[in-house]
Amino acid sequence: MKKLALDFDGTIANTNIIKSALIREKFGITIPPWQCDHTLCTPQIGEEAYREISSIVFEEESTLATPPLNGAVETIQKLAEKFDLYLLTARPERRLVYARQWLINYRIERCFQKLLSSRLPDGGFILKLQICQENQLDLLIDDDSRHLTVPGYENILRLLMKDGYESGLDLPEEVIIISNWSMFYDFCMENLNGSDV
Repeated sequence: MKKLALDFDGTIANTNIIKSALIREKFGITIPPWQCDHTLCTPQIGEEAYREISSIVFEEESTLATPPLNGAVETIQKLAEKFDLYLLTARPERRLVYARQWLINYRIERCFQKLLSSRLPDGGFILKLQICQENQLDLLIDDDSRHLTVPGYENILRLLMKDGYESGLDLPEEVIIISNWSMFYDFCMENLNGSDV
């Protein structure tokens, strides 16, 4: 059975819509939600402002109030019947607890074989693609291109979730842009033999 790694923030939970609203409220800058990942947002508002917004968005109250991306919950339930799903997030262990509770609240926590964090206890990171390699995961979907554009992991399918994407991203050809969960489901069924599992 194929193994899929799914990012949480901006991919399953629509934290980017919360970030966009907070950026507008706190800094008076309008950034569309699809540009509110770390890679696209920090050049527009700066690292310090991005950390300030993130410190609000990723805490318990905000996490639990965040809606899912359209179709995420239903699609995860369907995918779990065909594939082994792993949550792979950059949240540290303390904030991973909030993501787990979010999954429980939406009744999809049991769809995941395991919840994995790329954050080390000292605050450093392990590459998400390295975690995929070590766990023999076949695919990574994330909303932040920095996790997908690392060379040397050509055996792992890489999809960029950009809900509401308009245009203008310059990505390596092996990174596929997906703009909604229906497209992701179709991709998995067509490319990972999901219908034959």
